[in-house]
Parts: sequence; structure tokens; C-alpha cells
Amino acid sequence: MKSEAGILKFLDKAFWAVWIALPFLIGVRVYFGVTSTHFNAGAGACAGIPIIDFSLQGKILAGVFIGVNVVLYLILLGCMHSLIRQFSRGSLFVEATLNSMVRISVLLLAWPFFQLIFLNLTSYVLFVLGDVSDWKLQYSLDLSLITSGMVILALRLVMSQAIKLHQDAQYTI
Repeated sequence: MKSEAGILKFLDKAFWAVWIALPFLIGVRVYFGVTSTHFNAGAGACAGIPIIDFSLQGKILAGVFIGVNVVLYLILLGCMHSLIRQFSRGSLFVEATLNSMVRISVLLLAWPFFQLIFLNLTSYVLFVLGDVSDWKLQYSLDLSLITSGMVILALRLVMSQAIKLHQDAQYTI
């Protein structure tokens, strides 16, 4: 029991270290996004011109794209940190933990689809603006995020059943 508590406290401290390093990490992401010759690492359609050379509308659109992705990472990081803090406080099998797990799993399940649609829309608008020379429909999904969301949702269902079984056991004489 002490080792699990130690691991949870270590994870909580690790999350605080990530929060402290977050300005640097966001700065690196923005710098890479602005100076890279690829709009997105998986989007070959936008290869060739860095964002810094786009038109003003293209720079704003690309900035919004990068900003939305950063905000989604921040939301996910906040939900995960909240869940770890609940676990470290001993709140394992309570409704708040289950709700946090649902939020995380929904975000992980929806994010790849949202990101794919947003990437295609952004790339197409950049093509229409003339900031990129060609446009190809991107159709690759991040299956690891979808799988992670499904695993967390399955764990949430198992924890929900464990809570029900524990409550039933308490009422049995």
C-alpha cells in the first residue's frame, strides 16, 4: 500500500514538473510549427513553405490550428492530473473519479476525429488562400489515442461494477 501511495505522489510531482515546464514546451511546439516546412508532421499536403511565409490570413489560421491543439493537450493534461490527485488522496472508487475517467476517455476518443477534420479544413483553406501549392485529403487517424480512450472507458466500467459490488456487499448481512 505504501508503494502505491509513493508512486501516486511521484506522479503528482511529475505532473507539477510538467506544468512548470509547460511554457517552454509550448514555446518549442509553436517555434517548430512556425518554422517547419510542414504545416503538420503528418500533412504532406502543406509541405514546402513554413508558416512564417504564409499570408496574414494563413498565419492566423495556422496559429489557430496550433493553438487549438495546444489547448486540447492542456485539457487532457489537466484531466489526467486531476485524476492522479484524486487517486493520491485515496478517492479511488468514487463518482468523481468515474466522471474524470469519462472526460478523459471521451477526449481521447473524439480528439483524433476532430483533429483530422480540422487539419483537412485548415489545409484546404490554406490552399484556397494560395499559401500552399496543392491539397490532398488526409485520412489517417491516431489509433493509439482511440485505443487509449477505449481502455480508460473499459477501466471506468470495471471500476463502476466494483463500486456496485462493494455497495451490495455492505448491505448483505
